[in-house]
Amino acid sequence: MNDMKEYPQMASIHRTALRAKNEHIGISEHALRAWVDAGQLPYVQVGRNRLINWNILMKFLEGEKIDNTPRPYFGRGSRGGKRR
Repeated sequence: MNDMKEYPQMASIHRTALRAKNEHIGISEHALRAWVDAGQLPYVQVGRNRLINWNILMKFLEGEKIDNTPRPYFGRGSRGGKRR
């Protein structure tokens, strides 16, 4: 039987930190929040949650250049376009 857990590709900062801990990658939730707040690590804002893509995080940790173009906000009541 496979002991590997299935994780979503996009997850909150908290869940990303838990996954990193489970996979024995030394990243704290505090470090993730600091990188996101400093604009170093891209994220997607969904309501109040900031979601991190696991593959992008791994590239970031390997030192690869990451595109930090601002992402659209899809919060509560957002239609992703102009209001009429």
